[in-house]
Amino acid sequence: MSPELQQAVKERVELGHSKEQIATELQAAGYDDATITAVYEAVVSGVAQTDATAVQDLPTAGSMFKKAWSHMWARPDLIALAVLPTLLMNVGGVLLVMGVLPAQGLTVAIVALGFVAVLLLQFLLQLVFAHTALHSVRGEATALRGSWSWATSHLWSWLWVVTITFCVVFGGTMLLIIPGVIISFYVAFAIYAFADEGVTGMSALQRSRALVYGRFWTVLSRSIIFMIILMLIALGFALVAGILTATLGTNQGGFTELLMSVLDAFVTSVFTLLGVFFAAQLYTALKQTVTMSVAPSKAYPILGWFGLVGFGLG
Repeated sequence: MSPELQQAVKERVELGHSKEQIATELQAAGYDDATITAVYEAVVSGVAQTDATAVQDLPTAGSMFKKAWSHMWARPDLIALAVLPTLLMNVGGVLLVMGVLPAQGLTVAIVALGFVAVLLLQFLLQLVFAHTALHSVRGEATALRGSWSWATSHLWSWLWVVTITFCVVFGGTMLLIIPGVIISFYVAFAIYAFADEGVTGMSALQRSRALVYGRFWTVLSRSIIFMIILMLIALGFALVAGILTATLGTNQGGFTELLMSVLDAFVTSVFTLLGVFFAAQLYTALKQTVTMSVAPSKAYPILGWFGLVGFGLG
């Protein structure tokens, strides 16, 4: 059993590859089933023995929030791109309610198609933002055009990751909700593993789980603190919005409503980007500090099928 073969299998286990995927790859390379089984079991056993290996502490939620704030304001192009889709949806809705856009069949159909197009754009932008954030966190300059090109060329793979993630989380949610919430934290970094390491499908979820494994409460606590910070900022914006509404009133020909829709689009986009940069830092920190390896979960594929069937029947 060569050390090179063991190292190759270990790297694939750490990336979240399933036993079947590793076996298929090794069979194609000419290894027999007995050798594959022996190597895999030896690697997984060795992984289990190193689970207690000490890891460095993750950065605090406060420090990651400050860096996320700095990274975000350093990219006004991202802010503009994040604001645009939400702004179009908000303004379109306000104009339709105000009667500026006639509520006729054709107009409503056009607005509805526009909303669908904006939602699809926002789906793509998740990948664009994640790709850009990872480079920014690592101190690597990347043009928005490059992230956009990369995201569009990997759109279908990303759709597959999202589909599997939804099925697995939904399957867990069907088991009295709480398992789904827990799983959602374990697979939260699948998009970053996909954008950073190129792992796709179930492997992206397994890789995210491997990063969070043994650090769940640490990840959860930092995520909760981050959400509390966002809630406090949201309260500040709500206070500003209330003051503006009270000052301007509502009889301004729709100006107040349009102003509020712009403010809402800006706040929503800022929160979105802060979340992306925060998660990118957390992913990077986990990747750098976690030294243990984790065997892929056999429950995820089962939960995925369970979620798919449950969603279909629902």
